[in-house]
Amino acid sequence: MNNEDFDNEYLNPNERLELVKKFELMLEDKKELFFDAGEFEELINFYLEENDLNKALFAIKYAKSQYPFSIVFHIKHAQVLAAQSKFEKALEMIDFAEQVEPDDSEVLMTKGSIYSQKGDYENAIKYYNKAAEHSEEKDFLYLSIAYEYINKNKPEEAIEFLKKSLLLNPENEIALYELSFCYEQLGKAPDAVSFYKEFLEENPLNTVAWFNLGISQGMIKDFENALESYDYALALEPDFSSALFNKANALANLGRYNEAIDCYEKTFEFEKPEAVTHYYIGECYEKLENREKAIYHYNMAIKLDDHLADPYIGMGVILDELERSTEAINYVKKGLELEPANADFWYIYGDILARTGWLEEAQVAYEQVIELQPLNQEIWLEYTSTLMEMGFIEEAIEVMQQAMEVHKKNADLAYRLAAYQYKGGHLKEAYSTLEHALNMDFTKYEELFEYFPSLKENQTVLHLIDSYKKMNN
Repeated sequence: MNNEDFDNEYLNPNERLELVKKFELMLEDKKELFFDAGEFEELINFYLEENDLNKALFAIKYAKSQYPFSIVFHIKHAQVLAAQSKFEKALEMIDFAEQVEPDDSEVLMTKGSIYSQKGDYENAIKYYNKAAEHSEEKDFLYLSIAYEYINKNKPEEAIEFLKKSLLLNPENEIALYELSFCYEQLGKAPDAVSFYKEFLEENPLNTVAWFNLGISQGMIKDFENALESYDYALALEPDFSSALFNKANALANLGRYNEAIDCYEKTFEFEKPEAVTHYYIGECYEKLENREKAIYHYNMAIKLDDHLADPYIGMGVILDELERSTEAINYVKKGLELEPANADFWYIYGDILARTGWLEEAQVAYEQVIELQPLNQEIWLEYTSTLMEMGFIEEAIEVMQQAMEVHKKNADLAYRLAAYQYKGGHLKEAYSTLEHALNMDFTKYEELFEYFPSLKENQTVLHLIDSYKKMNN
């Protein structure tokens, strides 16, 4: 007997509560009353919705005693066992149902779901595929298969089934969102743009598709077209606050800060103000050099969520610009407490400390950046400059040599190392490093003089540079 065989007429809330009361009185009185199969299904669903698994099991027990050949209650029993993480027992229960009805889509779907909860994604995919052969809900099952591939970290395969799901149900918003996620995982934003454009030719009134097209265009920094996509989404759904928020981001990326602020603030008409939105508004005001309003919005962000690190950093940067260094340092420190592995925050912290004369502390901050982000060329330059200011010439040379091991073909670092070696009196090494830098990119030799102007008077250096000029003319 399948689900469809029950006369499962919808019960209104009062009727449902009366049914529950009748069942629970039966349990109290320990008397067995008759319920039709549809009523048992209503009871079981009620207890599952209430997450009362024990009473759901009682209802299943009585249902199975009155309807021993109904696979529906074996399916429900398996679902409850799985919810209790009793996966082997759940599989035994659903195996019985499968023997009775081997082609029943709900049996196969439930078996796939149990394997999914167990973390056995291969078997989950197998049974969802088998269920899809016998089900009218193919779009849902293809979506379920896509989720299993996402769990297996196979976004390429997930995309295949998400597209299958959308062919059957173009209104499947979840599939549209998951496609964007999978393309992002693969680093294939241009492919996502192509897909959404093609999809929208057939489904031009699909708000979610326009929204995700905008996201994909933003990923490839095509903010002008992203803006247009968000406008289409908003034309279809004016209160789509996520589209408004993303439109504001696109405007900010285009440097249209006043328009971005208006857009961010409009989101407050449709949803509760969020800390991150106030942070972005503050950032826009900071770009517009309206420090007063930037501070106001950063403070609002902190008030709404004191665990969001970015507004603390924003406050620190502005207070540093206002020469309120002690306050700036305290705000940045708070941001670092919340995100201690953020290299950008450590970089900002090091810069503020260096400017305020806390050179040893700045050195520690720069070391953190190098540990977290060794490919950041600028931090090697900042760090070694701080060491030079502290008079630690040998240490600066050593650190810059480490930098050259990471950035083997970086002429900027090589010129700086040559300058440090000259200052440290290591003339032979300095000439060798300068020659190496000239070989990599002789056009940047002025960087040597910018950092060490007195070398303009060094005839050996000038002769070396001149010889490379002649070679490259």
